[in-house]
Amino acid sequence: MNPLTLIKQRAPAFILILTSLFYWQSTCLLFNPIAIGIILILIFQIVFHNKILGVFISVSFIVLNTYLLLALASELHEFPVFDKDAKRLLFIGLFIISLNIAASIALFYQLIIKSQTTKLTEA
Repeated sequence: MNPLTLIKQRAPAFILILTSLFYWQSTCLLFNPIAIGIILILIFQIVFHNKILGVFISVSFIVLNTYLLLALASELHEFPVFDKDAKRLLFIGLFIISLNIAASIALFYQLIIKSQTTKLTEA
């Protein structure tokens, strides 16, 4: 299989790894077991392309990022004035959360919807 095709197929998992690395870097901890665990699970998913694990990852990231969306709204509510710090928090937070949700939905779509349509066309 072409390496570029493989990267395109695994792009949602790569995006989730990049955002997990960003989370790890933003915590300023050298040893972050949560980030390390998430990254290892995502690497396992890229290598083995397990359908059950992929669905678990995508649903978990969707739920987690929905929670983070609520946390972002709560943080924005604490600003007395919508100044440049609040705008930066809003735009960066929405960008990262939207990217994670889109990658999670794409991963779910790849594993469930596409595999179902390929089974139907093969039959």
